[in-house]
Amino acid sequence: MANRRLSSIDRGVHQGNKLLTGIGFQVGHLEESLLGSLGELGYEISGLSDQVAQSSMQVLDALGGFEDVFLWSHQKNMASQRRILYAIQNPISMQATNIWTLGERARKVGDYDRAISLYQQSLTIDPTSPRTYFSVAMIALERGDAELAKGFLDSAIAYAGDEPELKALIMMYYAKIEKFDGDPEKALYRHEKAFETYKYNLEIWFELAVSYIEKGEMDKALYFVRNLLVAARKMNPGYVYKVIATPQFFPILDEIRNILATL
Repeated sequence: MANRRLSSIDRGVHQGNKLLTGIGFQVGHLEESLLGSLGELGYEISGLSDQVAQSSMQVLDALGGFEDVFLWSHQKNMASQRRILYAIQNPISMQATNIWTLGERARKVGDYDRAISLYQQSLTIDPTSPRTYFSVAMIALERGDAELAKGFLDSAIAYAGDEPELKALIMMYYAKIEKFDGDPEKALYRHEKAFETYKYNLEIWFELAVSYIEKGEMDKALYFVRNLLVAARKMNPGYVYKVIATPQFFPILDEIRNILATL
């Protein structure tokens, strides 16, 4: 039943114009739709901008040795500003985003049926929202339907436009599916493309290091491990413990201890 509902999203997203008025009325009466207020959106955007700025400075500090890191930071900030401006100028898109936010809340507590229903409403209003397709793909993966998930990932990346962070995240999940399907070379290629697209996601570095170890390319693995541990020290210390506890890293555990001793 859940997979049929997931599949119906793909068929229904193009009926938006017919249902827009009705959906707008329903959204106005959702008890949780406090995000619809422009004032509250401005408040949340302000808080988010502070967090993004702080995170960006941490990343820049940790990754000073990477080429083009300042260019990436500039592109990230410009893309964020464009999304905010687009949301303010397009209230219909904002409405779809508000519903998607409610869907995310439901998904994160495991209420997948409610999440799917909200994603359907969001896509009816805005059938070009890459984040909504990505969220549906995550539920498909939770349901164990990798093929359906890939279909929604295809839609997500097709509409991702100039959002490198989201594109890289989508590539990461392609890679997870391909590794599970027994194609480590294709998974490695996806991880490399994800890293080229967006260098700030530490999980990409972690997965790249694992992939290179599994391929036997220890020098490349150590490169990503070293930079991951340096960045994790300031951004997310949990990755230090994750590396040490992951069996794939056991063959280079002595080298990892030496790296940690220098930090």
